[in-house]
Amino acid sequence: MKKVNFRICILAVCFSFLMIFATGPKTRVEAYISPYLEMPINYTSSVDNLQYPQTDQFTALTGTSGVGMVVIKEPTIIKAYMNWNSSEANSPVIWFSRDIKGIDLVGSQVTLSSSKNYQVILLDTGTYYFNYTIKANNSYNSSSYIFTTVGACLVGQYANSTERIYNSSKDSSNLITFNKMETGFLSITAPIDYYKFELNEKSIVTINFNFLELKDINLYGSACVLKNSMDANIVEQAYNSQGAQYNTITKVLEPGVYYITMKGTTTITSLVVKKIPYVVKAAVSTSYYTKGNVRIHLKVPFEYTEILVTKGKVSKARITDYYTWSTYQSETTKSLTDSAYTVTANGTYTFRILDYMGNYSLYAVKISNIDKMAPAVSGVKNGKIYQSAVTLKFSDGLSGIKSALLNNKAIRNGAKVSGKGAYTLSVSDRAGNKKIIKFKIK
Repeated sequence: MKKVNFRICILAVCFSFLMIFATGPKTRVEAYISPYLEMPINYTSSVDNLQYPQTDQFTALTGTSGVGMVVIKEPTIIKAYMNWNSSEANSPVIWFSRDIKGIDLVGSQVTLSSSKNYQVILLDTGTYYFNYTIKANNSYNSSSYIFTTVGACLVGQYANSTERIYNSSKDSSNLITFNKMETGFLSITAPIDYYKFELNEKSIVTINFNFLELKDINLYGSACVLKNSMDANIVEQAYNSQGAQYNTITKVLEPGVYYITMKGTTTITSLVVKKIPYVVKAAVSTSYYTKGNVRIHLKVPFEYTEILVTKGKVSKARITDYYTWSTYQSETTKSLTDSAYTVTANGTYTFRILDYMGNYSLYAVKISNIDKMAPAVSGVKNGKIYQSAVTLKFSDGLSGIKSALLNNKAIRNGAKVSGKGAYTLSVSDRAGNKKIIKFKIK
């Protein structure tokens, strides 16, 4: 009990001296760190580039703790510096907390040294508290309390985050705008960022991601994850510091809702999501009936390495069937040098496209407007002489009859001709095919 009273007396004396020094006209030193005063933050474009900032000096008492209020108005990288009189004190410990008592830690406590006199921490918006303790040198009794001069400084770098929801989750995600860079912020209090996007059609989706490399931040274990609507992983890609080409995810995705998470570290992140429709379309050289060939032009919106075509309808079950797609001495399966193919006869033609990622897709085109046959005519034959009346009949099972002329005058199908004389029958279909028959009646 006597020892406790003695220590209290010593503390009272020390604080009395502090008050005398604080009110003296020439030795006034104000301890600017206070749990009720906001500590200033010196903002810079890069906390890594500011190695030796100027600190605000004040008098501290070894063996006790100090607390200062820190207000973060937008996501910020904080670099908290301290320096001290090494002849009087050593082993400062600093940390951040959510509470004024320094119990609810944000991150961990850091013991400073002459080679590393700072702590780097990433903080979301809110009010925090900067805490410190400092010990007397070993030359002093470990239980003694002395006044010493220390300095403190907070350097900040804005994250410039585009996140609308800092503490995001699957149920409360940031919405992706395609082809726009999204800047995120992985902090101690929000270590995972969720993003959401939706596809209305099958697409190739490319995700380019990055984790900002800071001097005192370990990026090992950081990753970008593509998830489906059930929050199950489709692919997880670890961050690679060797370059942007290694930090890319490319997948063919069906229509639906998808999520992206950035996780594994605390730093500034960036994310760009692009999509290319994975929908093959086709255009034909003519949609009208023709007696010529039809050229099919495929519209492939993505990069491909091979296009094959075969006559007939091919099911997905045979998409990799060797015999269906072998071009060796085949009359029906061909390899194309470009995305166009000339069709000489009606039928269904199936194209197989191999994209640059190794995925196969099928696209079928039905051609039914090729008509290379002249109309059929019955009742008379070319060059024949008839002794009695004849009945003229004509038809065309493809494009249909466009006109029928007898001696340059229109005639109906099934007409009876009985007059003596020479006749020329000309029947044309809608594709431009024509049949001419010359006959006589005596």
